Amino acid sequence: MLRAALADPAHLPELLANFAVHHLGRRAAAAVARARETHPEAGDAELRAIVITRGRRVSQSEGAFVAGPLIVPAPFAFCTALLTQSRMMLELAAVAGREATDPARAAAGCHGPGGRTQRPRAVPLRRADSVSR
Repeated sequence: MLRAALADPAHLPELLANFAVHHLGRRAAAAVARARETHPEAGDAELRAIVITRGRRVSQSEGAFVAGPLIVPAPFAFCTALLTQSRMMLELAAVAGREATDPARAAAGCHGPGGRTQRPRAVPLRRADSVSR
């Protein structure tokens, strides 16, 4: 993954998304299955809250650990944080009944017609959105 990211940093989001699905999808699905077993009375809304709370705690604890004495590997920590958030998204997909290991989870929204990568376009601010001083 590191080699691929260094070779093509412009496609880091796609690389991270594919990595997350292939390496974290099973764990995400298993975490949701455990949550369903632990909280059999919980509906989808409660399960989403559990997933989000756990994901936020993991992101915060990893961020606090790295932001302190280990500031040198910050770029790697940033990627780790993105993967943690990706796992949370995969868990939310599993709560919604979608397969967390399906490659479509990584490809959704990344590719347009003909498989071309879509880059987000800048959206101009409307006058009401701007802050007047």
